[in-house]
Amino acid sequence: MKNPYEELMEKIEVSGPMKAHILTRLQALEPEQASPSKATGLRAVRKYVSIAACLAILLAGSTVLTRLWNHAPPDSGPVTGVPQFVQAASAGELSELVGFEVTELQGLPFQADCITYTAYGDQLAEIEYQGEEQTATFRKSVGSEDNFGDYTVYGRTEEIQIRDTAVTLKGDGETYALALWSDGTYAYSLKMTEPLAAEAWRELLSGMVP
Repeated sequence: MKNPYEELMEKIEVSGPMKAHILTRLQALEPEQASPSKATGLRAVRKYVSIAACLAILLAGSTVLTRLWNHAPPDSGPVTGVPQFVQAASAGELSELVGFEVTELQGLPFQADCITYTAYGDQLAEIEYQGEEQTATFRKSVGSEDNFGDYTVYGRTEEIQIRDTAVTLKGDGETYALALWSDGTYAYSLKMTEPLAAEAWRELLSGMVP
């Protein structure tokens, strides 16, 4: 069964003409032999495109959520509590929504141009960091089970030890895209769109894992 986040993202679509327009604009911005100044400008453009894309996802998500809530089944019974997923403005506000502490990640291997905070009820918190060319998605939830719901068939799984905690890494070849661990009370997961080697994961997680 798909979680609310997956259902939401499946409803956000970019039309064919829009994709073609974006690709055409990007190709026009990237000559075969760009000068240093032009390359710097291109990086800036890509950064703003990344931020715009993040804002577009937030706006689209808001629209989809409104439609879903306004078209709830008529026999759903009395409404109790708040909607299943709510966006917050900061890690502190996210912590208040879920009822447990959620802290910002430190030491990511890229600069985050856009950060989104989402509470899934009072059980799961998510922070997504979107950079110019890669994204990191961090989740914390009550319990000890895998909370990411990633059904990708990875070719390799490795377990590393960070102090007293066992961290499971999943990936292919010599790099890993997903890390999973638990402290017994909460479950954690971190997925990178740009996979990392095991030692890079160890360094990155050393400040997060107890």
